[in-house]
Amino acid sequence: MTVYNNIATVPRLLGWNEDEISKRVDELLELVELNPDENRHKYPNALSGGQKQRVGVARAMAANPPIMLMDEPFGAVDPIVRTQLQDEFLRLQKRIKKTVCFVTHDIDEAIKMGDKIAIMNNGELVQYDTPENILFNPSNSFVEEFVGHDRSVKVLNLLKVNKVMRTNIITANTSETKEDVLDKLKRRKNLYIIVVDDKSKVIGYINKYELNLSDESWQENIRSFSAMIPANSTLKDAMSEMLQHNISIVPVLNTNNELTGTISMQDIRSYIGKAYGSYEEKLPDIKVSKRRGA
Repeated sequence: MTVYNNIATVPRLLGWNEDEISKRVDELLELVELNPDENRHKYPNALSGGQKQRVGVARAMAANPPIMLMDEPFGAVDPIVRTQLQDEFLRLQKRIKKTVCFVTHDIDEAIKMGDKIAIMNNGELVQYDTPENILFNPSNSFVEEFVGHDRSVKVLNLLKVNKVMRTNIITANTSETKEDVLDKLKRRKNLYIIVVDDKSKVIGYINKYELNLSDESWQENIRSFSAMIPANSTLKDAMSEMLQHNISIVPVLNTNNELTGTISMQDIRSYIGKAYGSYEEKLPDIKVSKRRGA
């Protein structure tokens, strides 16, 4: 079945005429950022995992339902693809602005995807709350066990990099002289500096020691970053990149891939500590357990 016929399934069942269907299919393909002329007649084997996800969303939206139900949509894929599809759907959700009832048995996925989470036990609703309150203030022992003893780690999935990153950073441009760059490092007492081009795109970095040893062609000693992350990433994404590449700081990019800040392991540790303290202050009559890694 082609992309067109896939999306057209529900409208045809509802008796729409073909002109209405064709217009709706093209509208939806544009909404999910798939060029209609290039993708309308493609078959599934010609699509990437992310493109298939977009087609699925477009099909679900074909008749403009007020609510969408997604029953474990990412349950049958490997962890890497699953993360990519989750990120893709969250990006699409910002565009389609629909209420989605998302069913999952994975609490980490629920925390990442949901604005509100309903936890069921033997058919009974035991807690319906924000991800933050479920992590910081589980309603009973079942919820606490379901969430897991590593609640403090799961908090990383709630907090966004753009809320934690440092924005007051200095940068150098490749057009600057060695003396200019050294002066910036001296004034800020930094050990390294991020180098960007004229459009604020990251080229790499150079440390003070190598800059001092360089001649006027200091640009030849610029090192590339092993990882960079978008500003809407979670702290878990940031920490994963740091651990994977054995680094303690990463540049943060905006939607135009321009440098907008940096985030470090120290920033993450500090922010999590403040977050726990803030929730305890908001809930003075409820003791938040500090046992078992919480």
